[in-house]
Amino acid sequence: MQSSNGTSAEASKLELFWKMFMENKKVSVAKIVRYENGELNDEETIELFQELINTGLAWQLQGGYGRTAIQFLEEGFCEHPNEEN
Repeated sequence: MQSSNGTSAEASKLELFWKMFMENKKVSVAKIVRYENGELNDEETIELFQELINTGLAWQLQGGYGRTAIQFLEEGFCEHPNEEN
């Protein structure tokens, strides 16, 4: 049962994130935390989003990640996984 504040949905997203993280082990949680804290430079941010796109996590995390990933794809900062060299 979902509470009125959405904590059940948030817990489900967190569980999905951890499941995908453990399966992929390519995305650094520390890097995500640094991104959230505004501590990544431009190059590190692009690297992070490329990793999130490659693993599919960009589409599973909160909406801002997906929107930023789409923007980076459209602007050519990131590539679709099947387009990488």
